[in-house]
Amino acid sequence: MRARHATPLVVLVLTMTVSAVFAADTVPASAPEAKTPAAAATAGGPNSAMNAPKIDALVPLPISGLKAVVSNDELLYISDNGRYVLRGVMYDAWDQKPLKSLDDIRESATHINLAKMHIDTADFKPLAYGKGREHITVFVDPKCPWCARLMQQIKDKPELARQYTFDLVPIPVLGAESQRLVRELGCARDRKAALEALMSENYGRPLEPENDCTLQHVQKSMVAAQLLGVTGVPFMIHQDGRVQRGMPQVLGDWLVAKR
Repeated sequence: MRARHATPLVVLVLTMTVSAVFAADTVPASAPEAKTPAAAATAGGPNSAMNAPKIDALVPLPISGLKAVVSNDELLYISDNGRYVLRGVMYDAWDQKPLKSLDDIRESATHINLAKMHIDTADFKPLAYGKGREHITVFVDPKCPWCARLMQQIKDKPELARQYTFDLVPIPVLGAESQRLVRELGCARDRKAALEALMSENYGRPLEPENDCTLQHVQKSMVAAQLLGVTGVPFMIHQDGRVQRGMPQVLGDWLVAKR
C-alpha cells in the first residue's frame, strides 16, 4: 500500500471506530478493581464522516482478538479461537505504515503516535502537573485507587516535575460518582485547584465552575479513550509513543526506558 493512500485510510478507520462509539453510547474502561463502563456522548468525533472514504459494505466478524504468528517462515494472523487465518500484509492505519515482521507488529502493539492520528491532548484540557519538556498523557479516573497511587508516586519525586509534564485526563470509569467528579473537574474555573483535588483525592470542597462550560473537551477525551483502546486506568502514553496499561512496576524506569 502506497503512502498516498494513508490519510484516507486513517480517516476511514477512525470514522468506523468513532461510529461504533456512538452506536454503543458507552466508553468501556476498567481498572483492576473496577469494570463499570462509563457513558460517552459527543457532538463531533476526531474526524468527520464527511471527509471519510465511502464504505460500500461492512460485515462484522466474530473475532474478539487476533494474534500474529510465524509458521513455516510465513507471517500469519489467527483469531483467538483459531477459526480465521489471514494472509498478506497488515497495515497500521494509525502509524501509516505496513507491518512486515513480528518486530513491526510488536512495535505497533505497544506504541501510539498521537501526532500521526491528529490527536492533540490539549483539546482535552488536561490537568497538567510539572513543567518538563517531555509530555506524558495519563488517562485516570478520579476514584481509581491505582490512579491515586500513580499520582502519589509522581508527587513524591519532585525531580519528575522538572523533566516531565504529566497531562492528566480524567475519564469516568467507576460509575455515577466518577462521572460527577469528571464533570466538576472538567468545568473548574481554577485549574490548579482542580489538579490538587484530583491528585490528592480531596473532593470535599466543590470547585467553582466556569461560566457556560460545555464539557466538549470531556466528551472528546472519552471518545479518544475508546478509540485508543483505553480498557483500564491508569493508561499512559509517553511522548515517544510507548504505552503503559496499568501501573508500571517502577515508574522512573518506564519513563526513561528506550523506545
